[in-house]
Amino acid sequence: MNTTICVNGELRVGDTVISIEGVGYSYLIGTVLEINKVGSSEHLMETDNDTDDIHVEFTGADYSEKRILEVEETLTKLYGEKKSFYDSGLDDVIMPPEFLIKADALSKEAIEAILNSEKSAAIICSRILKQSVS
Repeated sequence: MNTTICVNGELRVGDTVISIEGVGYSYLIGTVLEINKVGSSEHLMETDNDTDDIHVEFTGADYSEKRILEVEETLTKLYGEKKSFYDSGLDDVIMPPEFLIKADALSKEAIEAILNSEKSAAIICSRILKQSVS
């Protein structure tokens, strides 16, 4: 089974992750669909990244309406045109492992906070990142 190392641990297909700040898809919750190791034929066909390619599905979580609007606003700014949450390709995003936090150990309350507000998601991600560096 393919695995890779993310910000705070080892990732496998099926794991829940959160994208960190610094990418166009910041603070989204998703599920790892596929891991293509750097140098593999799948990796070479998809990207020229110098790290593993992690396919993540970000549309399966139960985001609040407020959070969906926040994501749409971010995507619209990123692409320079109006983007809908469900028509934006978030169902299969290729991410580098250094932009993902393994979230399987988060409490139900933390997950709900991330799904409800970008601000809450930023705070929770910041805490996890600080713990990972310690």
